[in-house]
Amino acid sequence: MHEMSLVEGLLQAVRGELRAYPEARVRAVRVRVGQLRQVEPAVLEFCYDAAVRETPLAGSRLEIQTVAAAAICDSCGLEFQVGEHWFECPSCHSSGARVLAGDEVLLTGIDLECIRN
Repeated sequence: MHEMSLVEGLLQAVRGELRAYPEARVRAVRVRVGQLRQVEPAVLEFCYDAAVRETPLAGSRLEIQTVAAAAICDSCGLEFQVGEHWFECPSCHSSGARVLAGDEVLLTGIDLECIRN
C-alpha cells in the first residue's frame, strides 16, 4: 500500500512547516494528487487518519484534489488529456509524449488554528 508511504512523506513536510508555528493546531492538510499516481482517495484518507491518531495532528482532516493526467505529443505538439494511462496522441497517433500534469503529489496548504493560553 503506497498510500501510507505518501502520507508519511506528507506528514514529515507538515511537521517541518509547523516548527514555525508552535502555538498552532492543524485543522486540515491540503494535497494535490495526480491521476497517474494511482492513489485511491479513500485509502489515502484512511492512512492519514491512522497516522495522525494520538499525535498533535489528531482531529485534522486531509483534503485531496485529484489532478487529471495531461501530456504533450513529442511529434506534433498537441496537448491532450491522458485517458486510461494511455499516451497515444489523439491527432497523429504517435506514442511519444511527455507528461504535463497528473504525476504529482504536492502539499498545497495547511489550515491552522491559533491556540492561545
